[in-house]
Amino acid sequence: MHQGDFADVLPTLAPGYDLAFFDGFAPTPGYLRAFQRLIRPRGVLISSNLHFRDAETRAYRDLLFAGGAWLTAAIADGDTAMSVRLR
Repeated sequence: MHQGDFADVLPTLAPGYDLAFFDGFAPTPGYLRAFQRLIRPRGVLISSNLHFRDAETRAYRDLLFAGGAWLTAAIADGDTAMSVRLR
């Protein structure tokens, strides 16, 4: 577990994580690229705050559910998704 400001901590992390949980603020495609780098193949990403209607969050959701890089399922509340990194 890492503690601190997300924007400060994220760039300091090395790849190889099995699990990441994002529940800070509106997700962006840039954060998803960072998670792709940090989470090992077959690792899990749990993304929250997917209800935001801005273009960045929509793009994040689209990338998660598009297939190819992630296998994603929405969790019951519709605000959260669980994704497995495929490649």
